[in-house]
Amino acid sequence: MTTLALDRPVVRVISLNVLLCAAVVAIPSLSHATAFPLYKFEPMRLLLFGAILWSSRRNALVMALWLPLLSMLTSGHPVFPKVVLIQGELVLNVLVFYALARGSERFLLAASVSVVASKALYYGAKYVLIRTALLGGDLVATPPVYQLVTFSFILLAGALVCRWREIKKVL
Repeated sequence: MTTLALDRPVVRVISLNVLLCAAVVAIPSLSHATAFPLYKFEPMRLLLFGAILWSSRRNALVMALWLPLLSMLTSGHPVFPKVVLIQGELVLNVLVFYALARGSERFLLAASVSVVASKALYYGAKYVLIRTALLGGDLVATPPVYQLVTFSFILLAGALVCRWREIKKVL
């Protein structure tokens, strides 16, 4: 008789992906039900860092492509041109992060540079799309304070996870 253990990598990644997908589907409903704009805290970036911290580069790339598309398919938001824009931003976030990360000691540097680089690409591409009338709306739709809170949370949570892993190795 064969049983699955939750510590097996494939089961862990599948469980993580189910949680990430459930969260991206639930956030619009939770925002509406609570009248609190959860979507302003960049939930896809937060979920992406969950994939970065708890799975592989390949899985994080899959999630970077899948989460915006799943959100559009289940809630109608974001609109398709913005889905592609967000996918590009998140993929760049993953690629830059893994190019710079060499273990937990570089998490803060890799996370910081990858977020700033991916945001620069996002706003540059969004500017071009707005100027060419392929996308409507304001260039900066999410207030900077929300972006800073999200960025701070990623750095703090990531640093704590990395520290926890180091302690776990020693024990």
